[in-house]
Amino acid sequence: MDTSGDTVTCQMSYRVTAGKGHLSPFNFKSLAMTAIYTTGALSQVTVSAGGFDVNLVRQ
Repeated sequence: MDTSGDTVTCQMSYRVTAGKGHLSPFNFKSLAMTAIYTTGALSQVTVSAGGFDVNLVRQ
């Protein structure tokens, strides 16, 4: 967790240790997620897996 002024950034990593993985046919074995909170509210989530990034931005 990193705090800078009114912004808090939380990072998470996830790894499959046994089995095929998730989201067939990709079978992702690991992913990373970053959640950014601004003034106490969730403002952005980024999920990264297998060279793909998905950004969800609150507007």
